[in-house]
Amino acid sequence: MRLSPLARAALAAACAVALALPAWAQRPPAGGLAAEMAAGAAAPEPAPARLPTERVLPMAIAQEAAAAAVAACSKGGHRVSAAVADRAGNLRVLLRDDGAGPH
Repeated sequence: MRLSPLARAALAAACAVALALPAWAQRPPAGGLAAEMAAGAAAPEPAPARLPTERVLPMAIAQEAAAAAVAACSKGGHRVSAAVADRAGNLRVLLRDDGAGPH
């Protein structure tokens, strides 16, 4: 089975997290969670800084971009629709100017 580059990256990140877990998280507690908490087990450590992060397109910025596109086209006498998608291709905002065609 071939994995896409995105799936490979996600799998690599999951493996990195599993390998970077502290010792207390890799072994099952002998007396259960309550016994570990009573013994004063440390709080979970934060995720390693080397994990990839992903920026998300906020809806407010997507709306602003679509509105600016429609306004610029309206100024030129064009009636248009403007769509903004995120990096995965999911529709974030769709604005259709008054009198814009169906396309």
